[in-house]
Amino acid sequence: MIMAGGTEVHRKFGDLLFWCAGADPALTDGSGVQRLERTRYVCTGLAVLLTALASGISMTMVVGTVRHAFSWWHLVLAAFWALIIFNLDRSLVSSVAYGKADGESRPEWTGAVGKIAAVLGRCLLAVVIASAVSEPVLLTMFAPEIAHQVDIDRNGQEKKTREQVEATFAQRRAEIEGAWATAQQATVGAQSARDKAQKDVDDEIAGKHGTGVGCSLREGSPCASYQATLRERQEEVRTVQGTEAKAKTKHGDDLVALKKEIDEKVVEQDRITAQANGLLAQEKALDETVDGNSALSLRVWVVRGIFLLVDLLPVIFKFFAPRSVHDRVARRTVLRYFARDETQHQEEEELEGARSRSQRVSDLASIQANEDVLLEQIANEKDLRLHRLKLDHDRDLQVHRWRHEGEVSAAKARFGTTTVLESSRDEESDRLTMVDDPAAETAQFTPQREQPARRVLDGRWVVEGPLPEADRPGFSLVLLAHDLREPSLSVVVKRAVEHDYAHEAIEKDLHFLKKIRSKFVAPMLGVGRDPLFGAYIVTPRYPQTLSRLLRNGDSVRTLEWSTRIVEQVLLGLMDSWTAGCVHLDIKPANIALDLDGNVRLIDFGLAKAVDDGTQPPTGGEIKFTRWYAPLEQVLRQPRNGWASSASDVRAVGAVWYELLTGQRPLYHEARAKGWDPDGIGVHQLVELLRDHDPVDPRVLNPELPEPVAALVMQWLDRDPAKRVTGRLRDRSHAELAQEALEQVRQDVQDRDLQYQLLPPNALAAGRSDEGGEPSSAPTNYGGDGKW
Repeated sequence: MIMAGGTEVHRKFGDLLFWCAGADPALTDGSGVQRLERTRYVCTGLAVLLTALASGISMTMVVGTVRHAFSWWHLVLAAFWALIIFNLDRSLVSSVAYGKADGESRPEWTGAVGKIAAVLGRCLLAVVIASAVSEPVLLTMFAPEIAHQVDIDRNGQEKKTREQVEATFAQRRAEIEGAWATAQQATVGAQSARDKAQKDVDDEIAGKHGTGVGCSLREGSPCASYQATLRERQEEVRTVQGTEAKAKTKHGDDLVALKKEIDEKVVEQDRITAQANGLLAQEKALDETVDGNSALSLRVWVVRGIFLLVDLLPVIFKFFAPRSVHDRVARRTVLRYFARDETQHQEEEELEGARSRSQRVSDLASIQANEDVLLEQIANEKDLRLHRLKLDHDRDLQVHRWRHEGEVSAAKARFGTTTVLESSRDEESDRLTMVDDPAAETAQFTPQREQPARRVLDGRWVVEGPLPEADRPGFSLVLLAHDLREPSLSVVVKRAVEHDYAHEAIEKDLHFLKKIRSKFVAPMLGVGRDPLFGAYIVTPRYPQTLSRLLRNGDSVRTLEWSTRIVEQVLLGLMDSWTAGCVHLDIKPANIALDLDGNVRLIDFGLAKAVDDGTQPPTGGEIKFTRWYAPLEQVLRQPRNGWASSASDVRAVGAVWYELLTGQRPLYHEARAKGWDPDGIGVHQLVELLRDHDPVDPRVLNPELPEPVAALVMQWLDRDPAKRVTGRLRDRSHAELAQEALEQVRQDVQDRDLQYQLLPPNALAAGRSDEGGEPSSAPTNYGGDGKW
């Protein structure tokens, strides 16, 4: 039993060393050759374990030397370091050169160059590890010699430190000695003066001065003067001696204080040096001790060599022994795994290819189905247009029928028949006219232009007819109406006149005006659909638009007025952008002015949503207003980024340019190229927008302030990114433009130029090209060429 137990322990210990060598006994258990490999791997594992143990012990010594004391946490650090060395050596001895995964190429380390490179790298690492392991052992072995050398170095360092500290106090010592020397010199000088005065008195008494009077009290005797001088000099000597005594006391105190301060500095430096005298100081002492003792030097290098050899044992066992059966079996096992993985990868690629082909077939079927649906939609749209044309034709027939009935009624009236006619605009609407006299009836029933029939929408809005003095209409018709609930309230009703474009514009007005809340955007009073009238929008009627105001040559306009108009337009665009909308048709005709002259933006028929998720239904045609629309809107490029608030900023710049100079931007350039601005084509407009910048506003209006002209030209820049300055983040281009406008306005006010008069507009001078309607680009741009 005892032998059986010992054998089991021996086997488990052997398995542990086998594992330390990075080998797997399971790979060779079934081959019957494990016993041949066991001794080799047990020795290799023992070397790895011994190296890690030595590393842990040396780390404990190193930490203890550095901290000058031992603590239990040193063992934790030592165990961690030993674990690192253990895993590093284990990874080296367990590495197998597998070669490539094809199973045919030779391992990379079988060549001489590869083996030499691997051995040299591991040897360098072994030198580092052996040095780290052996140094604490050497410091412990030669501790007495090292301690003696450390004391010698410390004494020398203390002496050197004192000399350095005293050198720093040399100036102060010189001042102390200088003060004491000055006091001594003053005493000596006073004593010399006293001795001379005493000699003068003695010489006078002895008659050596030749006065012939001698020291007497007779009148004219100098003896009294000599004696007075002697008394003064004696008093000076007593005073100087007292000062010297104080200086001597101070001199001694200062020297004592200076010495104390020097000693404190030396002690402080010694303490710092003592704290630094840890491992490095001991290493230095060991080197100094070895330099003068060859026998000690030999013993030191023997110890280092032993530790180096111990650390190199795993490498020697690995690289200089024949390749083991374990390594061969491991390599074949890995190669088989790679082969299976490669096969699986090829199968997955084939499966993915089949899946892709199936997906392509499915996509083609889906595309074909979508095409069929699209063709069906196109057919339905054609049927719907034919139905609309039929309804329009029926409506025209009805109108002609009503006109014919009116003519018949007029003929009947000529023969004495009584007819009720609609009164003229100057008569009351409920007046009835009876015609009996032939002469009168001839005058009364002279053919007149037919008055449009009034229509009441939603039981409230009474349509009276076209809006007087309205700007030239585009795809929608603007009508005058009033409110039945408040007859004095005049409103504007907007309805479609062309099915292809106007209904889309009406839908957009409905979509965006419901969302926008701004005092600079015309509010929506009503909305609805009438079976015969179609979709419509009701908005307040404003006295005029900026377009009509510019055509009026009698109005006086100032720079401050133009700045206020532009600022309110930008504020309205900011509110629109907040509601998720860019206008895309800013021009004087779409800037209404209320009774106070404040801006109200109208006509959102070309607007687009900032977020595509809220975009209302829209057609594929490109519509814009020349002179005001930027190049990216005309070309609709880039596809996913052309509709931005930068387009509105360019249009606002064009409006301000017109207010400041009286001409639209690029109007002058078109004339310079010999083109008729009134009949310019889309391709010509694209060339102007792409290749030319508008003439500087100061050329047309020399008195214009430079900051105003610079800001206008920045807004008209061909690059949308350069039209504003600053980071957008979650802000619109209109907001950054408004901030820049505020700075320019402040500059103009500081220079007292805000009331500078602006030139009259070209329209007021009789030029054409109203340009009030949006334009559709021709063939290449998706439209029909209308302006």
